[in-house]
Amino acid sequence: MRNLILILLLGAGIWSWKEGKLPFQSAGGAFDEAGNPVVWIFTIDNCGKACDMGINQLKRRRVSYEEKRIDPRNDSDPNVKLWESVGRGGFPLIVAGNERIEGSGTEPMHATMLGRSFGDEYLTGFEKRLFRKHFYEDGSPKIVMYGTDWCPYCKKLRDEFHANGVDYIEIDVDKSADKEKILNTMQISGYPATWVGYTRVNGTSLRAVEKTVSGY
Repeated sequence: MRNLILILLLGAGIWSWKEGKLPFQSAGGAFDEAGNPVVWIFTIDNCGKACDMGINQLKRRRVSYEEKRIDPRNDSDPNVKLWESVGRGGFPLIVAGNERIEGSGTEPMHATMLGRSFGDEYLTGFEKRLFRKHFYEDGSPKIVMYGTDWCPYCKKLRDEFHANGVDYIEIDVDKSADKEKILNTMQISGYPATWVGYTRVNGTSLRAVEKTVSGY
C-alpha cells in the first residue's frame, strides 16, 4: 500500500502542477507572515455556548490561537474580510492552516484538524499513541483499518486490500484493552473505520481509501 500512496500522491502533485497550483493549496487559510500555520477562531456576539465550547476545547489542548470576533454585517471590519477569505462558515469557525471546522465540533475532530496542520503537538497522550500507528518512520501516512473479526464489511475491505497488494494495518477494536477509549477518541460508530494518516476515510471501499490518499 505504501507504493499506492506514493503513486497517488505523485499523481495529485502532477495534476496540481498542471493546474498551476501546489498540492494542499487552498483559496485561504490561517498562516503567519512566514507562512507557518496558526489557529484562528471566528466568533460572533450571539454565538453563546457553541463558541465558548470551541474556545474551551482549544484551551484544554493548550493551543495557541487568536479569537476574531466579527459582525458579519460590517463589511469594513478587517476580521470580516479575513473570515470571507477563508470561505466564511458557521460559528464558531476554527481555522488551522488550511484545515477548518464549523461549530464547536468534538475533540477527535480537532485532533484530525490540528494533526494535519501541526503534527502531534496538540494531541493528548492517548491520541499520540493511536496516531503514531498511522505513520511510517519517515512520516509518510499509513492506512489503518479499525475493525472486528465478525464485521462483513471489514472482511470485504480486507479482501480488497489483499487482492490489490495494499500495505495496511488493522486494529481489532474488540480485542483491544482500550476498546471504549478507541471508540470515543476516534468517534467510531460502525466498522470498518479507516484512516490515512490523520484523515478519516469517508466510505468502506478501496476506492474510498484511494480517494483519501490522493487528497492527503
